[in-house]
Amino acid sequence: MVSKSEYNIKGVLLAAGGLIILLLPKILTYSCYVIGGLIILTSVLMLLKAPDQGGASFMGIILGAIIILLPRVLAAVISFIAAGVLTILAIIRLTKALSSTASHDQRLTNGIFSALLFVLAVIVFIKPFGAGWFTRVVIGVVMLLLAAYNFYIAHVIKQRYGDGGSSSSDILDLDESKFHDNN
Repeated sequence: MVSKSEYNIKGVLLAAGGLIILLLPKILTYSCYVIGGLIILTSVLMLLKAPDQGGASFMGIILGAIIILLPRVLAAVISFIAAGVLTILAIIRLTKALSSTASHDQRLTNGIFSALLFVLAVIVFIKPFGAGWFTRVVIGVVMLLLAAYNFYIAHVIKQRYGDGGSSSSDILDLDESKFHDNN
């Protein structure tokens, strides 16, 4: 059964998540601080209550500290990976620009894109934490676009089938169908 409510729910959740990530930049960092702090607090309380079982409590304290430091580490690692990927893309575009089989316009376009990608890679490598802002904005915008797409699908379902769904949808479910090749 095709149901528009599923798409509406996904659209609302994606829109809310996208807006939160887009408009509240520190919410992920603060959530790591809260989760890490709670793990450390409960580990310390367990250590005070049962000092003879300190191994698990010490591991909890270490895990909590790692979670608290996680946003900075992830931002740096993701930025360096992004700089590497951008450099590879720049090299690929540069090889296409230097290719003798491509037309003059294609070589010029690839050369311009190669230069832009290389400059962007250098910027991300030199200032890795600034790339986190860009990544956050892109993720928020993509989530909002996916939300708009889900709302559009729900609208199409409503146009096709009215307010309810369809008990006889014209969507082929390949998981339940078996096709035999006679050739």
